[in-house]
Amino acid sequence: MRGWSIGVLAAVLGACRGSAPVTPQQLSVGVGFPVAVAAVFDVCWPPEAPRDARVRLEFTPDDVTFSTFDGAENATGRCLRELASAFPFTARPSAPVDVRPPKGPIDGWGVLGWAKLLAAERFAPLRGLVDPLPAAVSCVGLGAPRPELTFTVRREPALKIELSAPVERPSEACLEAVLGAMAWPSSRVLTFSFRQAPPAVSADRTAVLFTAVPDQASALDGAVIRRAFGARREEVQQCWEEVMARRPTAAGARTVRWTATSSGLVAWIVPEAGAIADVLLDACLVRVTQSAPFDSSGPGEFSWSFGPR
Repeated sequence: MRGWSIGVLAAVLGACRGSAPVTPQQLSVGVGFPVAVAAVFDVCWPPEAPRDARVRLEFTPDDVTFSTFDGAENATGRCLRELASAFPFTARPSAPVDVRPPKGPIDGWGVLGWAKLLAAERFAPLRGLVDPLPAAVSCVGLGAPRPELTFTVRREPALKIELSAPVERPSEACLEAVLGAMAWPSSRVLTFSFRQAPPAVSADRTAVLFTAVPDQASALDGAVIRRAFGARREEVQQCWEEVMARRPTAAGARTVRWTATSSGLVAWIVPEAGAIADVLLDACLVRVTQSAPFDSSGPGEFSWSFGPR
């Protein structure tokens, strides 16, 4: 009789627990969100998390709860709960979801998906890029960044983008500038790389800012350039005011190079060590350069370094 009672009790408890846990890899989201759930969840884990740590997410009709196991921190659980609450799942999970630390470095596309998911709800566009995916996908259209290159984002005391090695490829400079212009939803330090293929997102025209045309001989008199940009002084100042409103402690300059082609003046960004990297500033400075009133009908390739005033 005792054995029968224990068996019935086990069956009842099993029914109460419901379905067996699933993994993030088994979840899917709507077509409006192109980054895998698992890649986004990976962002929540600190690098020092134990390999066997685990967070269990459980979904109710109105909420998501979490439990931590084997050394997982509550901060990780809160991060995962926030993401799970915001995700546009195709179907709300009916089974518990067991989330574990990533086996390797976190994926840059997961970081951008994480930022898109949270920043869009928190920030207005004036705070920076709230959906960086179209710009970043445009960047890798210039060629894949080196898989061993890592990007580290620090927010304290001010936003700083650090690369594990100097920029060598246009796509790397472009990605650095996208990261510098983002509205980051957290002050956490994040280190990641872009080793995986980009998500299926329509690219914008960001890559154009980092696409140089072949060198052409000749030069334009410096006085002519100064007069031309002097006529656009207020527009240049507006470019800097916008970036300083988002990044009050930003420092450095940005160099724009341009040349005349059969279809008109073409300008692009010249990545330099120590320069401020911010793709929204870059786009603004390129627009000013292309509208500056100097004669662009002759051959030549010219450059100008813009700094805050």
